[in-house]
Amino acid sequence: MDRRSSFAALAAAGALFPSGAKGQATPKGESVNIADWGAHADGKADATEAIRAAVAHWCRQPMAELVIPAGEFLIKDTVRFDHPWGGTLRCIGRLATDISGRPAVQIGPDDSPAVGITVIGLKLRRRVMDMDPRHRSSGSTGIELRNLVCSSVEIVECTNFATNIRCIGTQANGGFSYNRVDLGYIRDCVRSLVLDAAGSGYCNENNFYGGSFSRSSNYPLPPDAVHIEIAHRQVDALNNNRFWGPSFEDLYPGARAAVINGANNAIIRPRMENPGDQAGYLIHFTRNSLRCELEPGFMIHHSNIRDEGLANSWRTVQGAVERADTPAAPGHAVRTFQSRATSFARLIRGLDSGGVERWSIDGQGIAHFARHAYVGDGLRYASSDGSNTDRGIFTGAGDPEGKVAASPGSLYVNSNGGAGATLWVKESGDGENGWVAK
Repeated sequence: MDRRSSFAALAAAGALFPSGAKGQATPKGESVNIADWGAHADGKADATEAIRAAVAHWCRQPMAELVIPAGEFLIKDTVRFDHPWGGTLRCIGRLATDISGRPAVQIGPDDSPAVGITVIGLKLRRRVMDMDPRHRSSGSTGIELRNLVCSSVEIVECTNFATNIRCIGTQANGGFSYNRVDLGYIRDCVRSLVLDAAGSGYCNENNFYGGSFSRSSNYPLPPDAVHIEIAHRQVDALNNNRFWGPSFEDLYPGARAAVINGANNAIIRPRMENPGDQAGYLIHFTRNSLRCELEPGFMIHHSNIRDEGLANSWRTVQGAVERADTPAAPGHAVRTFQSRATSFARLIRGLDSGGVERWSIDGQGIAHFARHAYVGDGLRYASSDGSNTDRGIFTGAGDPEGKVAASPGSLYVNSNGGAGATLWVKESGDGENGWVAK
């Protein structure tokens, strides 16, 4: 069928058109353009049905491309771009809407996986800002990425919705997983990006790159405002999602950069800037977070972290907190150091504020201290049988007899002092008795 075939021929082929629209067929391998199906780029005429007709034709062609050309296209109801396999959506122009209570744009099918989908340059705006209490809707959502698997999505712009972007998996055979999402201008919303799941679905193993997350100072901040939120799931916690280099910016006290639930989720090298409350601008690891991570970024201090979870690790400009589920068995440690070049090398060393080395531990297990070493109960020397009654130098308040277990040859310093009662020597026995005052 020729690209410029008649409307009647297309209707006979099963294509659906809005009233009065004109359409052109698209040979296999050629792009489907929504303008050919009656969509007008004036930002005024409702392009919803024209886009739906173009999408229906696009979905019937494997590995096909759908094009949103230059201009702004108004949609008044949800538009689903739900190509099942290998389809490409190329956006040169922008979509605009005023709808609420449901997603404006859905990428992916309702309850089945869509594999290998590519979205390039997607741009969407809500014409009236939903965070403005004068126009508060029942929870508008801009873009819903749904049940995509091994897909690539570029969102250049999404603004003015209650929730700008929502990623969700609703079915068990793939969920929302193994995707790459590139983010650009994500502004003026209550929630910038939400990861969620429903039913038997999940939202795991995704990589999110960039994102300029910000809110205008012209509108009051809702108490639940947050840029990135990973939802809590009692079963099948959302896991292994990574956010690379997001920029979190706000002007409000009480605003939150991120709320992290789930397991093994990570934020890498973010920017944190909130002139309204820089010290209290939070990344919140909830009590439902496990083994999540934060790599250091711009303007992140310890005060910006609220960690209520289990075995989370994070670094700020003020230091690092590292946690792990480490067993006591030999060969395990929270962190292991080794120099393969020589055992005489320092494995770890400490410098004072002037850069002068003050202590170190080398590969032989020898510790070097420039000044003092403070110990609570004394120094112990490992016994041959590995028991708790080691030889050593002990300290405490009062005499050790009948109280401190040690092997012969040990010393004890009584911090209470007194003539003939300050220094004690363990002369016999391996238990608590056998101490003699000197």
